[in-house]
Amino acid sequence: MRRERSPGIKLLFAALIGVVLLIPLIFVYALVSDRQHQWRVAQTAITAG
Repeated sequence: MRRERSPGIKLLFAALIGVVLLIPLIFVYALVSDRQHQWRVAQTAITAG
């Protein structure tokens, strides 16, 4: 027989998936932030140049 999972377990599982999906999002945010910083540094170097 298959036992139904309780709503609490389903909510915990959904929260766990959400946290796991936040990890790549944080990496992408950090990469974009670093690229923007590098762009500003390059732009400043070119204009000073």
